[in-house]
Order: sequence, then structure tokens, then C-alpha cells
Amino acid sequence: MRTRVALSFLFAALLACSQSMWPSAQVASPFPHRTALKCTLTMAHNLGWKAAARNSNRSIYGTKPDSVRQIDEYRRYSFIDADLSPTDAGGTEIKMQVGAKGMYQGRAGPFERDVAPSAAAQADAKEIMRRCGIGDSTALIRDTTLDNP
Repeated sequence: MRTRVALSFLFAALLACSQSMWPSAQVASPFPHRTALKCTLTMAHNLGWKAAARNSNRSIYGTKPDSVRQIDEYRRYSFIDADLSPTDAGGTEIKMQVGAKGMYQGRAGPFERDVAPSAAAQADAKEIMRRCGIGDSTALIRDTTLDNP
């Protein structure tokens, strides 16, 4: 009986630990892949993110310094990671994850630790997905930073 209770507790603890502290969301965009990529990248730049396309223009990764810090952190930055994949209907599926990394100083030198993202970073990610996911044409600003996606 004790073994069964202990195993149940262990399973519940492992399940709770397996949840990511970095929220992710997914939205379908009516735009073709190239347009959705430009929209996502332009919106990230407009919101102050240092972002770039990567993986043959299939994803976007952006970073932004975060002003919310813990006592022992000397630097923290938020990141957004958006994967864009074309759909059969001609649109694009956007999967976005937002997170943060904290930089700490230890005896062996500096090290990074995964931390929960700030509310501002989550709001920026939601705004990008809202503007580029549901077809808000005001977000489509002509951008020449992408040569040939």
C-alpha cells in the first residue's frame, strides 16, 4: 500500500515537473508563408525585439533585454521563437514560444538559467500572433530585410 502511494506521488511530481515554464501558442494565418514570415519579423522589430529569420526562413528567433530581474541576476533577456510552416490551404501555421534566460554569477563564472517570461514579453508575443495570425492587414509593412525567403 505504501509503495503504491509513493509511486502515485512520484508520478504526480514528475508530471508536474514536465510542464514547461515557457508558454507556447499556435495560430493559423491566412497569409502565404513568405508574407507571414515578413509580418512576424516586422512586428517583432517594431516591438523592439532583435529578431532574425533562421532555418531556411522556417523560423524566427528574437531576443530583448528584460528589465525585470531577481536580486542575484545581473542580466536577463526574453526570447521569442516562432516556427512557421505552410499549410495545404495556402496559409501558414505559426507556433510561437516565449521564454526568458537569467544570467547569474557563480564561483565557476557566469551561467544561464531558464526563468519564466515577463508579462511584457508574453504580451508582445500575443500581439505578434494577433496581428499576423488572423489577417490584420495593418501589420503588413513592406520590409526589405528578407532577400529571398
